[in-house]
Amino acid sequence: TDVTIPTGVKAYAGETSGTKLSLKELTDAISKEDAVILQGSEGFYSFVPTTGANKYTDNALQGSDGTVQGSGNNIYALSAKNEEVGFYPVGTSEKPVTIPAGKAYLQYTGGNAVKGFTFDFDDDATGISLMEEGRSQTEYGAIYNLAGQRINKMQRGINIVNGKKILK
Repeated sequence: TDVTIPTGVKAYAGETSGTKLSLKELTDAISKEDAVILQGSEGFYSFVPTTGANKYTDNALQGSDGTVQGSGNNIYALSAKNEEVGFYPVGTSEKPVTIPAGKAYLQYTGGNAVKGFTFDFDDDATGISLMEEGRSQTEYGAIYNLAGQRINKMQRGINIVNGKKILK
């Protein structure tokens, strides 16, 4: 069913352009036809049923009905890898994994080898950038802690990567 977006929650649809997936914030309501990413503080929220919510026409996110199988090649599911949340390949050709019903996933059909898409929630823009195969996290820019000290890898808490605050 269509639902209203409660206070304290942000809902995002995904829109692709080349090798980038940008998150576009939905306002007011979520259509029953849209798969979304929700952002909010830990707690309980009430999603009240409504009617007339419009489907986000360019949404690249899809919702699983419990029969979608990832085999590591082009199906990406929301998960944590090395403590970094993003969309990562699901399963392998030898050992496919079923995405549970009600979970969003991304089917990437670009030609480049992609090992994942990571989140970038910012006050000005929100997007997910792909991490190309063979590139390490530090190749994407220097990482600093809040004291301004350069660190080798992201640590728990707030990190600054390429001038953006990233919560791990």
